[in-house]
Amino acid sequence: RSNAVGMAMKNPKVTFRYFQDLLGKKVDNPQVEVYRTRFPEHELVTDERRGTVLFKLSEDLYYSPEELLAMVLNYSRSLAEEFAEQPVKDAVITVPVYFNQAERRAVLKAAHMANLKVLQLINDNTAVALNYGVFRRKDINATAQNIMFYDMGAGSTSCTIVTYNTVKTKESGTQPQLQIRGVGFDRTLGGLEMELRLREHLAKLFNDQKKSKKDVRQDRKST
Repeated sequence: RSNAVGMAMKNPKVTFRYFQDLLGKKVDNPQVEVYRTRFPEHELVTDERRGTVLFKLSEDLYYSPEELLAMVLNYSRSLAEEFAEQPVKDAVITVPVYFNQAERRAVLKAAHMANLKVLQLINDNTAVALNYGVFRRKDINATAQNIMFYDMGAGSTSCTIVTYNTVKTKESGTQPQLQIRGVGFDRTLGGLEMELRLREHLAKLFNDQKKSKKDVRQDRKST
């Protein structure tokens, strides 16, 4: 991560961050304009064939958000293969609970580019709930327990209410189950938004000192 931060400071135009916000988005989607505002160092242009966005690096070099995600997935697979000491061809991929069908299709396209067979896309809050239940099996009984999972990440915040209890079936006997009772989220509230507001505050303080005629916000490396 430190290497990526260093690269972002030295050459921000070729350091891509938070591009999952652009997956499956048409160029006129409000999220695209939000991204432009947050990351003015990137030049976003229209993919004339699909009506989505492309990162323009030069007259001859463009990347779609799906291509960038495919690179990330490919790198993640290499780490998994190194750890497992065997090839990895299949994957279960988590996605934010608020992803719509277009965004999910974009993830599947990226996985296809990375030559990964996606066994399933699963909502990240469901994955967390499953993980919690698997490692606390002995604490789950016939009495329903409601657990709240709160997640504030870099780009979004979500909250999920999950009920755990055991049920009896003829086929399997007594087995644990979980039910997602409710989900709330804000896809723009996260650590990045706090960082950007702090950046704006500090930039204003610096500009108010009038040590330079140039607005510090116009310096891509400083922002």
